Amino acid sequence: MLLNGSLHRAALDASADLFLTGDKDFLESAVTDPRIINVTDFLEM
Repeated sequence: MLLNGSLHRAALDASADLFLTGDKDFLESAVTDPRIINVTDFLEM
């Protein structure tokens, strides 16, 4: 989980609008900033 926290912190520090991942833990988390989506959803935007 430390790695996941580090990646989320990096996304926040970079002011990312989206966090693109296939990681089930991220996708099922309650995090809303940045918005976490999978590749399929991103490509359908």
